[in-house]
Amino acid sequence: MPLLAALMERFAKDRPFDALSIAACLHITAETAMLVRLLRAGGAAVSLAASNPLSTQDDIAAALAIRYGIAVFARAGVDRRGYYRHIELALNETPPGPDLVIDDGGDLVNTLHTRAAALLPSVKGGCESTTTGVIRLRRMAAEGALAFPVIAANDTPAKRLVDNTCGTGQSAIDGILRATNTLLAGKTVVVAGFGASGRGVAERARGFGAQVIVTEIDPVRALDASLRGFRVLPMAQAAPLGEVFVTATGSVDVINADHLAVMRDGAILANAGHFDVEIDVRALAGLAVAVHPDVRPHVDAYELGDGRTLLLLAEGRVVNLVAAEGHPPEVMDLAFGIEALALAWLAGAVLTGNTGLTGNTGGTLPAGVHEVPADIDAEAASLVLATTGTSFDTLTPAQLSYRESWRIGSLSCGSSQARLPGLRRDGDGRGAGGQRPGQDHPSDQPDRVDEVPPPGGRRQREHHREPEREAPGHGPRVGRRPEDERHGEADPGRDQQADRGPVARHPGHGQQVPGQRAGRGRLVAGQAEREEHGVLQERVRVE
Repeated sequence: MPLLAALMERFAKDRPFDALSIAACLHITAETAMLVRLLRAGGAAVSLAASNPLSTQDDIAAALAIRYGIAVFARAGVDRRGYYRHIELALNETPPGPDLVIDDGGDLVNTLHTRAAALLPSVKGGCESTTTGVIRLRRMAAEGALAFPVIAANDTPAKRLVDNTCGTGQSAIDGILRATNTLLAGKTVVVAGFGASGRGVAERARGFGAQVIVTEIDPVRALDASLRGFRVLPMAQAAPLGEVFVTATGSVDVINADHLAVMRDGAILANAGHFDVEIDVRALAGLAVAVHPDVRPHVDAYELGDGRTLLLLAEGRVVNLVAAEGHPPEVMDLAFGIEALALAWLAGAVLTGNTGLTGNTGGTLPAGVHEVPADIDAEAASLVLATTGTSFDTLTPAQLSYRESWRIGSLSCGSSQARLPGLRRDGDGRGAGGQRPGQDHPSDQPDRVDEVPPPGGRRQREHHREPEREAPGHGPRVGRRPEDERHGEADPGRDQQADRGPVARHPGHGQQVPGQRAGRGRLVAGQAEREEHGVLQERVRVE
């Protein structure tokens, strides 16, 4: 993870989190361990809880606690009660409460505002990593319930592209394939939701040869899916057709009892969203007469009363982290890099009172959901490109001036309108060499298409002149050509009919010689016959 490694050196020098405590609720994976170590290098005291008990890697949790002194509260497979208890312990690790928080799904912020509201006065701000969490936070802010500013780290263009579209698209399909070992080619895959994540899943499934159906509630996204070549249907119509279902909406009951009742035997159900609410697992259990857990790792078979069997992956939880390894490190490198930079910016804002936000006259960041500053997103993307050896263009002074001015349109060389400061001028509107653009055009060449003489005219004579005529027998001799030898046509008379005498002159550039054999698409006569009978009417220049 080269981006986080580069930021590790910067944070160790600048110490943006000195004297600050950070409570985090994240997936406990090797990639998360790099982020936590980065925060520690920046001077923070970090406490960590798991954002999903099925994604927790116990060896990573132990290594963070023993080797790096992180207060970790997480264990794989813990029940719902233990899950929320771990979040509360992480929040209470540094009394009177954390200065900053990092959340993945919104459970930590939700707990702060409900079960641990006494800690709210100490919290200066936080970051949210996922679409589901940002949706929850915006609902809180709309109701006036959110007590501190939160940066929507999920919503930057770079993170949506790399994390949601590329990361979720690949890792969700990876989880389905690892769990089921099914062949996607030729199967009908139904993708619920065509946001950044759903689009990635749909495109990757199509890349495997699947026939993809998209379901959506947003007409613009539905139009987007349709224009990209996907079939768009309501879930009620897609349910009887699908063989593999993937939800990626952040909503609830996307696949409900009515849909389950009409699905094919052997249909596979997977969720790429954060919480286990998109597939109505309770309704599925109610329809089943028998449940066979772990028929394969992370695959539960629900046997229905009519003899059909539906296969639920990862208990309806996020399939890429339960049945596979989540996003590749390259994806999380960028995602966590953006989050670390945003959190460092937020720490500076809450400590100095200088947010750098245009129009924010109060000097502090107000409570609510805020976007990541665009320069942070661009910086993270640039650092990732630098680690891969990729370079890109930058704007010239002339281009910057053109973009920043509304007065400049098309530039007239001789007019007095505004000049671009970055555009080189020598003299009165002249470029290099004292000439205006196009001044070096030859004076004898026409400026307009309709002034160009037709073929055969004075200026076109060199290319379209009428052939010069000479008396028979006075043209230059034409040497033997290799293709004549290959096709057996170099010797007079070979495989040719008897010559029928001279033919009438043809008005074109060539002559038709009847009765002679065509070679390589041309009428070819022996050299001796052409000179003897005078049928050669145009000069042949042989180089």
